[in-house]
This record gives sequence, structure tokens and C-alpha cells, in this order.
Amino acid sequence: MTKYFPVLLLILFIGCLASAVWFAPTLSVSAGAEAPPTVSALNNNADSIEAPCSSNHPEWRQAQVIDGVSIAESPICDADNPYAVALAVKGSNNVSMATLMQTDIAQDALILGEDLDQDGDPDVINIKLEVVELNGSSPDGSFLMNTFAIAPGLQPGLWVFTPKSRGMAIKGYNSTEAAPMLRAPSPTIRVEQGDKVVITLENTHYLPHTIHLHGVDHPWLNSEGHDNDGVEEHPVLPGEQHRYEIQPRHAGTMLYHCHVQTAQHLMMG
Repeated sequence: MTKYFPVLLLILFIGCLASAVWFAPTLSVSAGAEAPPTVSALNNNADSIEAPCSSNHPEWRQAQVIDGVSIAESPICDADNPYAVALAVKGSNNVSMATLMQTDIAQDALILGEDLDQDGDPDVINIKLEVVELNGSSPDGSFLMNTFAIAPGLQPGLWVFTPKSRGMAIKGYNSTEAAPMLRAPSPTIRVEQGDKVVITLENTHYLPHTIHLHGVDHPWLNSEGHDNDGVEEHPVLPGEQHRYEIQPRHAGTMLYHCHVQTAQHLMMG
């Protein structure tokens, strides 16, 4: 057994590495309303030198109410944009224009419709997603654009789903860092059992993509009679869009991913 130990160790290392680069976005289906997640402060190594907080928006960390949505104080340095949080709760069609303009999210990115079961939550949900490249090359120089570090000093090339956006893909004119909504893993989609959900992929990328709702029960065809499974045979070409429709019957946490040229797209996140 001793002579095989280095081989087994190599296999374990490769397995850990493979799991480390798999950034699968998730789709979480709940049985009903649930408490919002809490954020725990990170424990810092006392012997290490902590970089100063580089957030351009320290005010985002404060507890506040935006368009009737109560947002708790955030202990992290670079907090989520509270205006985007309010939009995610109410939908881009139900927030004020002032709130919408404080985000990089498009006006039709998240449309919340009817409350069919009269429980206070919308049951018709329309989401629009795009595909964005992170840490890619730039024609303007030998540097990465839309930079996103998955750990200090680690900036692998990634393709990610993102809410339909507007404006710049970077934080500012003097920055190469990706805008807050462009991140890995891609956004978690949270819905309830029985919700009618339409996810439209608007492919603004230079390669074909799909959305495959892995583990979510859904029909093979959407209401228009077109592909609803997002597999290899039905790519969404650059400049095209496609609708995927679900009405989940089971609670749980599933994932969604691209299913075109899967070997390459999987390694790109």
C-alpha cells in the first residue's frame, strides 16, 4: 500500500483542485417564507497584515430602509449595494427610479408579477440574465479587464451569469475591477414552490451559451413550443435570447449551468 500513497495523494489533490474551481450558481426553492441569512464576521489572523478597506461605499454597510425594504447592517468591508438588495426584494418594476439609478441593473432585469396565492409574495417572476467574462484580455493593453479575485492574488478567467445590466462593467473610469453585480459564483435565484418563473438569457457574449436548470423539474418545451432544457443541441447564439420556464414542485437547492461545449464552459466556471 505504501508505494501507492503518492498516487493517492495526487488524486486527492486533483479532486480538491477541481472542486475549488467549480463555481456553480444555484437555484433555491423554498416551501415558503424563510428568515434572511445572516453574515458572520471573518476571523483574521493576528499575525497577518490586513489590507485597509478599499470600499468606495462605506455607507452601504449601514442599516437602512430603501423603498420600504429594511436592510440590516453589514459587517463586511465591501458590502452589497443596498439599493440592489431592495430591487432584488421588490423587483425592478416596483422600486423608485431613484433606487434603480443607484444600481447597475437594467429596468427589465427582474419583473415581479401577480400574487396568485395571496400570501404577500409575488408568484410570477421574470428574470433576465446575461453572460459576462471576468479577468479577460483587453485590446487596450497587456492587463486583465473586469478583474475579479476569487482569493488574494488569484484571478482566473471566468464566464459568469449576471443579472441584465446597464452602464459600465467596471467600478469606475479609473478602475479595472468588475462592477459589484459581476461576480463568481453567479447569483442565487430564490423562489417558492409553485412560483411561475421565466428566465430569459440575453446572450451578449461572443460565444453560444444556454441555461440548463440542473435538478429542477421542468417541461422539455416552454410555452412557445421551444427548447426548455438548455442542452447542447439548442445553443443561444451571440445576439440572441431564449426563454426558460419552470414551476418547481420540490423544495431544495439545485444548480444551473451552461450546457454548450460543456468541457470548456465547465472549466470557465
